[in-house]
Amino acid sequence: MRFRVTLLFTTLLAVVLGVSFFMVSAANLGIFEEQAEQELETGQRVFNRLLEQNSKLLIQATQVLVGDFAFREALATADGPTMLSALQNHANRLGAELVLLSDLQGSVPADNMGVARDGLYPFPDLMQAARKDGVASGIKVVKGQAYELVVVPVKAPVVIGWITLGVKLTEKVAKDLKEMSDLEVTFMTKDGKGSWHSFASTLPPEQLKDLLAHPTHEKRLELAGAPHQSRLLPIASGSGGKVYAVLQRPLQEILAPFYALQKALLALAIASLLLCILASFKVAGVVTTPLQRLVTVAKKIRDGSYAEKVERPETSELAELADSLDHMQTAIAEREQEILALAYRDTLTGLVNRAGFLSELGRRLENGAQSQTVMLLDLDRFQQLNDTLGHVAGDRVIMRIGFWLHAEVARFGGVLARLGGDEFAFVVSGTDYQEVLQAVLQGFERQLAVDERKLDVRASIGIACYPEHAATAQDLLRCADEAMYVSKRKKCTVSVYDAAKRQFREEHLSLLGDLKEALNQEQLTLHYQPKVALDGSLHCEAEALVRWEHPVRGFVPPFEFIPFAEQTGYIREITHWVIARACIDGAELLAAGSPVRISVNLSTRDLLDAALPEFVDSCLRMAGLPKQYLCLEITESGVMEDPDRALETLHALRNMGMALAIDDYGTGYSSLAYVKQLPVSELKIDRAFVKEVVESEADAMIVRSTTELAHSLGFTVVAEGVETREISDKLRELGCDFGQGYFYSRPLPLAAFASWLRNYQAGEPVVR
Repeated sequence: MRFRVTLLFTTLLAVVLGVSFFMVSAANLGIFEEQAEQELETGQRVFNRLLEQNSKLLIQATQVLVGDFAFREALATADGPTMLSALQNHANRLGAELVLLSDLQGSVPADNMGVARDGLYPFPDLMQAARKDGVASGIKVVKGQAYELVVVPVKAPVVIGWITLGVKLTEKVAKDLKEMSDLEVTFMTKDGKGSWHSFASTLPPEQLKDLLAHPTHEKRLELAGAPHQSRLLPIASGSGGKVYAVLQRPLQEILAPFYALQKALLALAIASLLLCILASFKVAGVVTTPLQRLVTVAKKIRDGSYAEKVERPETSELAELADSLDHMQTAIAEREQEILALAYRDTLTGLVNRAGFLSELGRRLENGAQSQTVMLLDLDRFQQLNDTLGHVAGDRVIMRIGFWLHAEVARFGGVLARLGGDEFAFVVSGTDYQEVLQAVLQGFERQLAVDERKLDVRASIGIACYPEHAATAQDLLRCADEAMYVSKRKKCTVSVYDAAKRQFREEHLSLLGDLKEALNQEQLTLHYQPKVALDGSLHCEAEALVRWEHPVRGFVPPFEFIPFAEQTGYIREITHWVIARACIDGAELLAAGSPVRISVNLSTRDLLDAALPEFVDSCLRMAGLPKQYLCLEITESGVMEDPDRALETLHALRNMGMALAIDDYGTGYSSLAYVKQLPVSELKIDRAFVKEVVESEADAMIVRSTTELAHSLGFTVVAEGVETREISDKLRELGCDFGQGYFYSRPLPLAAFASWLRNYQAGEPVVR
């Protein structure tokens, strides 16, 4: 218990800490990722500002250059080599690699890299912007390399030309931008084949390789196994191609504070769990230690020891429990003494009871020196005496009878016991019991006076002998009990146990066990007997009849096991199997193109089963058989046993759309006036009225009147037991709709019935 308490509290704390840890971690991770996103946005703005600042500085430096007098003097001389030399010298001082001089007509008299084509200015969009705004800047790809270009006018004092300077975007530029923006910077472009190339980058070679292989607009990239936050920015476009700047920052660097906080939280959770384990174990010990002592005492009480001292714990609740346990121990000890005193005695008569009698009988049988005779005596109509005179008078009768029976049995060295109620049993040595039996019977001949009333009390007696009838005390008493019930049933006062009848009952019990095995081992089969339309059409239905082929006994007729199954209640399992099997067989016939409605018999117990409609519906659905191909047959007596419950089940089946039929009509106690109240659509006339219908005018009249009344109620009429053509013709004459019997066919297995049905529906002469 200490372990469970500790485990419970530790588990609860672990769950709370775990949930808290994951919730806090998720929240912190979201905060850090959002913060990282904001920092990247800030870095992006810084980067853009730095590019603008670089352009402005380059423009300012270029404006200083064009304002130089010596430069304008060289430009005014229109000396090409001189102008180019001057431009190159000034560009070198500014760190520019590309220098262009263009006039107002767009021709290029000076070009240090030969980028002008056919002497024309190569960057018309920049020139257009410069003419509009006075100056212009931008990034262009020139001869496979990215340059930051500025265009500045040359004035004397009006604009006489334009100077274009370009600074190459090198690794140094990228590193300078990284130092100021705290971001990894990569300048790259995409060629006509779709491949990416880098102009300059601050990334390590392996990460740069991954970036060029999989550039994307996604905000998160894996570079050489390291996650990075990323931005892909288009910074220039033109005839040379687009230029992109990729800004990145490692997530490990961004999330480093998050991981540190997560480790601190995890360490705190572990420390809390350890502290909880120690505290819970300590607290649980305060409760479990005294409980363990109480459990030890309880175990000793269980084992029959009632002298253990119960220690009283300090805790008030446990102290109360200890006091209760102490009182319980004392009370149990006292009651056990009383129980031991009463265990073998009847409190009303003072005679030994059933336990004492079995103990004495067992002792006698163990000695084995003599045979023994057991007589079991049950008073006749004692319940009536109790109801008439009251239980007090009944108790006095029991005491008076016990008194004089004890005196008579004791004379023969026997032992008398009251088994309970109005049952007495006694055992005497030997099997010559006639003398003691006569003494007992003579005693019952005398009238018994109770409360000034003289009563005539009789008894039924059953006798069993050892070793002839049984070998144990329990079995000997059971045999005497069975014999006593035989004497009560036959009203013959005395009966001696008959072993042959016992064997018959055991065979039936064995048959029940075999029947349960039969369902599991597929020993049961269904045979189908046709119900033939008598109007000359080829319409045919069938009744499912269960057959049992026992592996040892062979064929067991239904009349041997069906009534027994109804008595024991096992008929429900058989009915369920028959319904399920009939649905499967009906679906098979339907799939083979021979649809036929199959009738299945229900027993009385089935009608009292409220779950039957649901079971039938599930069988139909699982087999895939429409409801119109199944009919359930009931008997009048089955409905009459419990009409309310039976009608409830029948109406539930009818509401499902099931067809219902009355079987063996005429053998019960009801009339058509009662049958019309039932939700049935078919009535089967019992074979008792059919077999003599040709010879007996009375039977013919019964069949005719029953058929006419049934038709007036909308019922279909089926006649059972058709054995000859004459009977079949007579039934047709009397108006019956269907005939069923050996004249048409015996019950057939499924395959044989399917063959019979095909021949019948084909019009072949299968009906004699």
